[in-house]
Amino acid sequence: MRKGMAKVNKKASVPSHFDRIENMAGNGMPDVLSIRSGRVRYLELKVARNGIPARRDTPLLGKGHGMRREQCNWMLEWTNHGGRALVVIGIEGCKMHIALSGLYADEINSMSYTELVECADVVGESPKFWQLLHDYL
Repeated sequence: MRKGMAKVNKKASVPSHFDRIENMAGNGMPDVLSIRSGRVRYLELKVARNGIPARRDTPLLGKGHGMRREQCNWMLEWTNHGGRALVVIGIEGCKMHIALSGLYADEINSMSYTELVECADVVGESPKFWQLLHDYL
């Protein structure tokens, strides 16, 4: 995930600054801090290890790959105070990525692929997804 964003950022007319902060600041803190044109965003990176499930109602992230309770609490606290945060989900076995607001933190673990796409701020396949995400940030 980091390589895709780094390539796009390098070519951008208005680049972003990213810091990997996972486990440095506190329990539940997102993986990446982003700032672009004065706008701060936090990004939590997740991977759907089993690809897109065959059954439409099966949660995409599955057990053990979703948001931990501490991460949900952090995201909701941040977004409820006006902060911006995204959960960025890469799907193993394909180039598809989904980015959605941290406001959905409590629901993400139980959401199907279709539900995640419907709620997403940014959806797409690499490498185009990274350009869309960069522009959104």
